[in-house]
Amino acid sequence: MFSLFFLFSCIAINHSQPGKIAVSETSTECTLCIQGTYMDEIASKVNCIQCSPGTSQPSSGQQNCQDCSPGFYSNTDGSSKCKNCPVNTYAETPAHEQVCVDCPIGYEASIQSSSCTLCPAGKAGTPCVGCLVGQFRGSNDLPTSCIDCPSGFYQGAEDSASCLACTPGHYQPESRMTSCEMCGLGYFGNISELLNCHLCPPGTHQDMLGQASCMPCIRKFFFVLLFLVECVVECHVVQKRTHNLSTLV
Repeated sequence: MFSLFFLFSCIAINHSQPGKIAVSETSTECTLCIQGTYMDEIASKVNCIQCSPGTSQPSSGQQNCQDCSPGFYSNTDGSSKCKNCPVNTYAETPAHEQVCVDCPIGYEASIQSSSCTLCPAGKAGTPCVGCLVGQFRGSNDLPTSCIDCPSGFYQGAEDSASCLACTPGHYQPESRMTSCEMCGLGYFGNISELLNCHLCPPGTHQDMLGQASCMPCIRKFFFVLLFLVECVVECHVVQKRTHNLSTLV
C-alpha cells in the first residue's frame, strides 16, 4: 500500500502523462524516459522500455518509438537515432532492423537510399565506373563490366556506350583498340571487311594510304621480243601482266 501511494502520487503530480516513470517505488517524483526509450503506460513500470531494432526515439519523455524511414536502419535496442544507409547500400522498407543491403554489381546508390540505380550506359560495376578507351557498355548490356570493342571497331573516348566501325580504307584486326589503321599502298578497304585490307586487283592501283577503292591503270602498247604484249599495265604501285606471266614490281 505504501509503494502504491507514492506511485499514484507521481501520477497525480505529473497529470498522468505517459513517457514518465516513478523514480522509485517509494518516490513521489517522476522522471522522463530518456532518448531511445519510451513508456506507453501511465507510470505503471519503474523502467522505461528500450526502442526495438528498426525504431528509434530522439526525444525524451515519449510514449512510443518511431520506425526508421527507408534509407535508414537501426540494428540495436535503445537507439536514439536511426543510422544512414552508407553509399552503395539501401533499405527499401521502413523499420529496417539489419544493416543496409549492398547494391548488386552494376548498380549504385547515394547515402540514405531506399533503392539502387542502374549504371548509365558507358559505365559499369559498383560503384559505377566509366568504361576505358577501347571499351563500351550499351544500355541493353549487362551492367557488371565494360566490353572490349571487337575487331574492326574502335573507341578513343572514355564513358562510351558503343564502338565505332572502321571507315572504308581503314582496318583493325585487334580488339580493344582506340583507332583503326590505314590501308597501305596498293591496298583498299571497304565496309564489308573491317579486319583486313585487300590487294588491288590486276589492272588497278592505289598510290595513296587509307583508300576505299583502287584506280584503273594507264594502258600502253609496246613490243617485247618482237611480240605484241597485250596492254602491259604501268602503275605507281605496279602490276605488270602479260599473256603468260604476272609479276609485281
